Amino acid sequence: RVRVRIVTDDEQSKSQGADVAELKAAGVPLVMDRSASDHMHHKFAVLDGKVLMNGSFNWTKHASEANCENVMITNDGQFVEEFSGCFNGLWKQFGGA
Repeated sequence: RVRVRIVTDDEQSKSQGADVAELKAAGVPLVMDRSASDHMHHKFAVLDGKVLMNGSFNWTKHASEANCENVMITNDGQFVEEFSGCFNGLWKQFGGA
């Protein structure tokens, strides 16, 4: 079983190609920033509390095929812990249970 939680931007969730509605309908726990003027601009994932993926990479088809992007993947415990804490803070801030 895989546990997935997502924090995303409310405005970008309406963009063409966004999969937010499908993920939510499939039961993936998901919260949005709910801000008309500010955007959830973080781009990172913490995998199993052991691996961090972080960078400029927008998780879109266009980013993977055309944009100049970067992503760092590390298992450095200090980075993983910091970003895990950041994610959990955002999850709570935007109403995650």
